[in-house]
Amino acid sequence: MKHTHFKSWFTLMIGCLFFMNVQPLLASGEGEGEDKKKEIPLQGHWGEEIRSLSIEIPISVFWDGTNLYIESNSSRSDIQVVLLDEMGSIYEVMLPAGICPATLYVGCLTPGKTYRLVLTNQYGGRLEGEIF
Repeated sequence: MKHTHFKSWFTLMIGCLFFMNVQPLLASGEGEGEDKKKEIPLQGHWGEEIRSLSIEIPISVFWDGTNLYIESNSSRSDIQVVLLDEMGSIYEVMLPAGICPATLYVGCLTPGKTYRLVLTNQYGGRLEGEIF
């Protein structure tokens, strides 16, 4: 009986030591997506209403391979997000005004292929960028 109790205690201790050694490795992998985000340069004009000041590009978009991260300095515009390949639209979503920052899951895209990202608002503003 004493031998079985020692075996259980020994197994528990080995498990704890293993967990303590592996935990830093697991924790360091948690932020990998943050490090892999790359900004998508946008071009265009983002006007909001006729009387308002126009901010050239108040929106930032980042890509990590499966998600688009959209940040906006303005909460006045709805943002229509369209992702296109050479065949046409493959992803489309409307972000209501004030919803940003937003994370949009678009899935894995084909490596080496170029996709066009188009953002529009209800005032005629349009920004474009490429994901590759």
